[in-house]
Amino acid sequence: MLTSPFPPAECDRRLSAATTRIPRGGQLGLILAVGPRPGLVGEISPSRVRVALPPSGSRGSYLEPWFEGVINPALHGGTIVRGTAGPRSSSLVPAGVISVMLAVFVVIMTASGVASTISGSGPGPVMLVVPGFLTAFCVFSWAVISWQTRSRTELLVGKLSEILESTATIEP
Repeated sequence: MLTSPFPPAECDRRLSAATTRIPRGGQLGLILAVGPRPGLVGEISPSRVRVALPPSGSRGSYLEPWFEGVINPALHGGTIVRGTAGPRSSSLVPAGVISVMLAVFVVIMTASGVASTISGSGPGPVMLVVPGFLTAFCVFSWAVISWQTRSRTELLVGKLSEILESTATIEP
């Protein structure tokens, strides 16, 4: 939740001035565009906000965090912008499917390794090393991706706070 001292119309104006609509080329169009970088990309309407930081050339937009919320007047003046910030739920589904597929593969490889070690045939213990490395790689990758996503989410909320000259609070 962002609390701004400005009225809703001024918050809408400030956000609109700092936001560029996503061009026809999508995120790639933003990366390849020449000229000054926009502060935010997305859509602003008088009551709704849907924005993200512009993509950097070195990073994809697959798990890019977005802020989606509503602009409401506060009871004692000012504005409250309430919403959620993080990756879109639609981008988390493929990541979940890939995780489940890798987990099934690791279980099958581990079972094969145990069976070949007990029977004394086949590669035996080598079959147990592969799932271990794969699991370690996946855990490390998810840790890095989670850290990057959390950092970008904090940057996004910070940018919104800066534009609205507001304070940000996290609600449970």
